[in-house]
Amino acid sequence: MTVLDTNVLILLATGKLATQLPPQTYLVSVISKIEMLAFPRITAQEERALLDLIQDLTIVGLDDDVVAQAIQLKRATSLRLPDAIIAATAIVAQAELMTMDKGFLNVPGLRVTPAISIL
Repeated sequence: MTVLDTNVLILLATGKLATQLPPQTYLVSVISKIEMLAFPRITAQEERALLDLIQDLTIVGLDDDVVAQAIQLKRATSLRLPDAIIAATAIVAQAELMTMDKGFLNVPGLRVTPAISIL
C-alpha cells in the first residue's frame, strides 16, 4: 500500500511521472486533495483531470490516530502541518509515501519511495 503525495498526484495528472505506477492499493490524504483542488489558478480542465485521477483512489480523512501521529511528527520535526498530516496518514496506514519532497526522508517511522519526474 502506498500513499501518494500531492506532488506525485500532480505529476500523474499531467503525465509527467517518469514511471508507471504498479497495480496496488493507493491512498491519498484528504490534505492532498485539498492542496490540489484549492490551487488559486487551477483551470476547469486541470480540476477535472485531478478529480478523474483521484476517483479510483482511497481518500483518507483525519481520524484520531492520524491526528495524534501528526501532532507527534509536528513536535519532532520541521515539517509543515500539511506535510505532517500526509506523513502521519502513511505511518498510520503502515504504507509507504511516494513523494518528490526530500523533506520526508528523515521522518521517523516513515517509509519513503522517491518519485521521479520526466522534466
